[in-house]
Amino acid sequence: MKKLFFVFLLPIFFGCKKESTNSADPVSSPPDNFYIKGTVNGVNVNWSSENTAGFKADPMDERLGILSNDCNNTFCKTLGLTTRIFTQPVVNAQTPSTLELVFTNAAKTEDFTTIRSWLDPGYRPFAACRCNMSDISRPIHDGILIYYTDENRRSWFSDIRIADQDGSSFESVELKNAAPDKPYQKIWTARFSCKLYSTVSCPPNVTYESIRITDAEIQIPVFPK
Repeated sequence: MKKLFFVFLLPIFFGCKKESTNSADPVSSPPDNFYIKGTVNGVNVNWSSENTAGFKADPMDERLGILSNDCNNTFCKTLGLTTRIFTQPVVNAQTPSTLELVFTNAAKTEDFTTIRSWLDPGYRPFAACRCNMSDISRPIHDGILIYYTDENRRSWFSDIRIADQDGSSFESVELKNAAPDKPYQKIWTARFSCKLYSTVSCPPNVTYESIRITDAEIQIPVFPK
């Protein structure tokens, strides 16, 4: 399933008299550092909003996906929590390297309560795949999906058909409130290791090329205001 990252006003005062500061004026909180660090195919990476040009994390938000028929033989909706993280800047007007995280959940209603709880501390399963978004005959298996586009603009997926995630893990570590002046509600931290697969199509009985992400940790904003 392929479904499925400040402008400061500087008041200028003229004159010799120094204005007193109103203690009731709002004070901006320091910027949050969002990041991805770990090992991608044996190479250590540490991308962050503090040290990486072009790094940007779209706040994880609720998405309503296509219909699926794996809900007790009745049509249900695909609910998702989705974020896209731009890990490297655009080069020569091409798409930048990105990491996309998607929690997917098949449900009969548009109630995101259950899937929101998956951001709370605890281990989460990896989702199994449909080869593409139009393949609604193939059941959705709830869980986390990880998509990665590398520096060569090649895409890698955790959920390609028969993808093996033995030995992989995904742990939600912390979900905390953001400062009141931020444009997002929460800050989420997670750790994971997984295998990612790549192919130009999804035929059966083929061997997919793979890479590994190990000892990864992310911290990103969640739920825009």
